[in-house]
Amino acid sequence: MIELKEVTITTDKLVTLGNSLLAIAHMNKGDRPADIAFTFNDQQWIEKDFAELQFSTETRQMMPSVESVQWDHLLIITGLRRCLLFKMSPARTINNIELFRSENDDTGFYKIEFKQREQFLLCVYEGGVFAVSVDGKMAWHKQKPWDDELISADSDRITFLMEGGETYALDLSTGKQFSTEQKI
Repeated sequence: MIELKEVTITTDKLVTLGNSLLAIAHMNKGDRPADIAFTFNDQQWIEKDFAELQFSTETRQMMPSVESVQWDHLLIITGLRRCLLFKMSPARTINNIELFRSENDDTGFYKIEFKQREQFLLCVYEGGVFAVSVDGKMAWHKQKPWDDELISADSDRITFLMEGGETYALDLSTGKQFSTEQKI
C-alpha cells in the first residue's frame, strides 16, 4: 500500500503539494466544501467545491483538507468528489477523475487507499476502484458497492468480498469483472 498524505490547505498562504504544485483555499459560506486554487506551471485555476472541511487542532477551526499520493513521477490529489492527476516530469496536468460519490453521501465513511501492482497504481475507495498506468493514463474506472471489501490485489487481478461471502475479481489491465466462484 502506498501512503497517503493528508494536507490542510490554508486560506492565508500557499501550500506546496508534491514538488511544484501550489494550492490555497477559498472558503465558501456555510458548511459547503472549499474551493481550492491551484498553481502549476505558471497556470492558475480554481477547483470548485473540491476540499472537505475538517477540524484543525492547530487553528481550532474548520479547514479544507485533501489527500495526496506521489507514485513515481505522478501526483494524485484527492478531494471530496474527484481526484486530480499530475505528471511531474515534465510538469503537466493529466486527468480530472470524477469519483463515484454524491452530495447525499455520509462523508464520515469515505476511505481511499492506493496500491501499486505491476505497471498500475490502483485506487480503491468506498464507491469505486480505478487503475492508472505508469505513464499516467487512466486504464479503467468501475463503480462498486460500498460494502464490497478488497481482499487481495495480485499481479493480474484484484478480488473483492461481497456481502454474503461471495467473491468477484477485476482484471488488473482492463477492469473487466469475472466471477471467482468462491465463497468465503
